Amino acid sequence: MGRFQGFFISGWMALLTVTFFTQATLARPSSKASAPVRTSAPAPATPMMNSWSSEEMYEIQSSLSGGQYETSKSGSTSISALEAKLSIAKLIKNNIQGGAELSFYNNSGGAVSRSYFQIAGFGVYNLTSILKDTYYVKGGLGLFNTINDTGKDESKFGFFAGGGKRIPLWNQITYSPEARIWKIGSQDMTFSIYFLNLSLFF
Repeated sequence: MGRFQGFFISGWMALLTVTFFTQATLARPSSKASAPVRTSAPAPATPMMNSWSSEEMYEIQSSLSGGQYETSKSGSTSISALEAKLSIAKLIKNNIQGGAELSFYNNSGGAVSRSYFQIAGFGVYNLTSILKDTYYVKGGLGLFNTINDTGKDESKFGFFAGGGKRIPLWNQITYSPEARIWKIGSQDMTFSIYFLNLSLFF
């Protein structure tokens, strides 16, 4: 009987010990920190391409403000006058262009005949990269025609600064009115507005 009581007490104590350690183990916080769950970063949004985004490298601009051809007849003498201006610009980087401008004038027949060329290099800074629909500023320098004290044409070094706005008309063509301030040789500064400028991009 005493031996049976000893086995009973020993078994009871063992059961209590196992129960105590089991509860202590379950209550103890884990020593290993849970690995953070990695979430993939959202894919960057694909920028929307504007249909007027600048993909064209060249711009040809023709000024119809000064461009003209006239012919007339005085007695037996025929008189003709031709004036034209054309420029070409290339996209250099982002919204910056560089180019050259050529002007030609010829007046033949009559008492006085005149003929001259004007050539200039220029740079353009566009306020946005959408070249066909943006404000821009322009500056250039070159050789321009002027009339000297004897009334004859001569070329003088000069420069101009100005700006304008391109307005989309149709496909690759824009309307580009422009204003400029000129300084040629020792002459006073002059101001010009070109209302009939057209540009072709390609």
